[in-house]
Parts: sequence; C-alpha cells; structure tokens
Amino acid sequence: MFRQAAEKGKYDTRPNVRAAMEQAKSLAMTQDYLRDAVKPAPVSEAAVRAKYDAIIATLGEFELKPSAIVVKDADTAQKVIEQLKKGGDFVQLAKQYSLGPSDAQGGALNWVSFKLPLQAGNTQNWPQPLAEALTQLPEGAVSAAPVQVGDGYWVLRVDAKRPTQIPPYDQTKDPLRKQLEQISLQKATEQIVVDLMKSARIQQ
Repeated sequence: MFRQAAEKGKYDTRPNVRAAMEQAKSLAMTQDYLRDAVKPAPVSEAAVRAKYDAIIATLGEFELKPSAIVVKDADTAQKVIEQLKKGGDFVQLAKQYSLGPSDAQGGALNWVSFKLPLQAGNTQNWPQPLAEALTQLPEGAVSAAPVQVGDGYWVLRVDAKRPTQIPPYDQTKDPLRKQLEQISLQKATEQIVVDLMKSARIQQ
C-alpha cells in the first residue's frame, strides 16, 4: 500500500531514493558474489584438536584472579596504594579512580594463567610488565608500586589463586571450530580481494 502510493507520487525518481536503490542493489550483488566465490578451507577435527592443545600448552600450573585500578599518572596511583595500605576498600577505590575496563566491577578481571618462566608473546594478551607483576604477587597482595603500561599506571591485586582449571576438549571444541572457521573465511575473502586486484591490474 505504501509502496504503491510512493510509486504513484514518483518517489522512485528522486535522487536520494535512486541512490539508496543503487546502494541496495550493489550490496545484494556483492553478497551473492561472495557467497559463490569465497570457498573457505574446511576445518578438520585434527585442526580443532591442535588449536586446543596449543592453548593448553600456554597455561601454567596455577591461575590467578586479578583486580586492577588504572589511572593516568603515577601520583594518583601512589595515592591509591597509600589508601589501600591504610585499609581502603579496593572495590570502592576502583570505582572512584579507575579508568580501566572493569572499573564498574570494582576492578575485577577474568581468571588468567601464565606459563612460567614468562616468555614474550606468551602472556595471554597481557602486557609483559603486568604479567610479571601479577606472578610475583601472593594471594591477597597489592602491588607495592604502580606498573606503567603506555599512558596508564596500574595498581594490581591478586584476589585468588588456584590450580589451573582446564576445560575438557568436548566442552570447548565447538567454539574453537567456529573460531577457526571464521579465520578460514577471512583468509579466503582476503585471497579473493588479492585475486581481483591482480586481475584489475592485468586488464589495465
């Protein structure tokens, strides 16, 4: 009904409508082309298992439950540490001062396990200085000095420590497979782009 009224009013001749129609057509053509052209390599069970084993190999004997307060300058970080020494509440100080990703949760971060001795590139996506500081803290302890990473100053606490909990392969294989399939799809798409660019240069 609305479409008929719009066509009767010749809305389809308006420049902005024509542009939107052309854009929708282009998007639909591109999506159909990619569905036909992109052929990602299948992900085998062996590849999923290898990914699982590689992840497990990066884990240490223990895992830590850290909290962090991240501030902009060393003076503020030291002020936070002094308040903690006097019995200040870490959660409340995190909510008051922290600029970190978990300030609303009182600075609480996810469990993490580091294989020791630490090696560059094997710190579970944690910056090396933070990983080193965490592994040196006993359970319940707060870092005696702020740890600088980039423009931020981190005050760390180890809330808990336990033997590393390794999930069984059967519980993790499906999300791992999806992750590998996404990587395979991305690689196949990138290869299509490379091939199209080569073809365009040859035709020129």
